[in-house]
Amino acid sequence: MNITSGKIVSFASLGGLVVIASFSATDAALRQQSWQKAQEQKAQLESQADLEQTKAEQAKAIAQAYQHNQIANVEELIIRDYTLSEVPPVVDWQHVTDPSRKTLIYDQYRRCIGYALGGQFNSIQTNNKACEVKP
Repeated sequence: MNITSGKIVSFASLGGLVVIASFSATDAALRQQSWQKAQEQKAQLESQADLEQTKAEQAKAIAQAYQHNQIANVEELIIRDYTLSEVPPVVDWQHVTDPSRKTLIYDQYRRCIGYALGGQFNSIQTNNKACEVKP
């Protein structure tokens, strides 16, 4: 009976070791997945931070340009708080646009309302060809 019970104990021990090994392997796989997911989240957060930093640097450069009284180089300008009417928009055209270039001006609905050139605004209502683009 000793021999039989010894075989049963060794088979049980072997079975227990297999179960423990499978739990250890499962635990290791779960830890690996958790680590990989954490690394992916870290990389995503780093890329978002880099993008935000780039945007902030661009905004800072624009603000510095305006601070040094540099004129914005735009060929089109949209005025958000204005709709085409008899009254032209009130804007300092000399400083908002480049006086040496024709800048098309649009209202909040993206309709051309005229152009600015030489620090002056020319409305489509006084010049029906104001919004034509000539090569």
